[in-house]
Amino acid sequence: ARECLEVLRDTLLNIPGTRWVLCGALGIVHGVASSPRLDGYLHRPIEVKDLGHDLAPDIFETRVGALRVRADAWLPMNVDQFVKLFEIYRGNLRTVLASCDEFCAWVAESYDSPGMFDETLFDEWLNEEMHNAFQAVKSELRPKAFEVFELACKMEVFSPSDCTEFGYRTPMALRPQIKALEDVGILVSTQDDSDKRRKTIQVTPKGWKVRRYLERQA
Repeated sequence: ARECLEVLRDTLLNIPGTRWVLCGALGIVHGVASSPRLDGYLHRPIEVKDLGHDLAPDIFETRVGALRVRADAWLPMNVDQFVKLFEIYRGNLRTVLASCDEFCAWVAESYDSPGMFDETLFDEWLNEEMHNAFQAVKSELRPKAFEVFELACKMEVFSPSDCTEFGYRTPMALRPQIKALEDVGILVSTQDDSDKRRKTIQVTPKGWKVRRYLERQA
């Protein structure tokens, strides 16, 4: 991203009367802004906090109002179901909207008219999604990896230097468990653009589905 913007600096960032807004996460924008070639072109990055769970109903209603093209258009989801997805995915709006799209597509393929649809089918669909996510990883992970995963879900975002929180003395000792969880797609590591030695580890959307499944089985 930094190299791309450096190349575009003189042709794109210098357009009179235009102010560009760069958005990114996990150190990407900080890495871009630290480039000497872009010094003076970019302001100091502004960190935007996550949307609170209390805003989920407003997000749903606003989006429906903005995108509805007909008064009689039928949506097979309600605000409570949207809030449930928002809570499962810890406010990751992109993932929440993707799940909404998948559910609506599933309904469209399975039912010809609103009269055939039952609202309880949302929970049936969601339970199947979580069950499938768990079944895909359970045979690949040892109990130690699941223990690391449980704590990772409580922390949500962490780095290898937090190894003592997981009961390991060094990041290298923790690494096999992290790799096992990454290999099945429930954790992901991201390298900091501004410091190649620093990694941020977080739970993936698939991981949150597995977590919700385990909570229900407890």
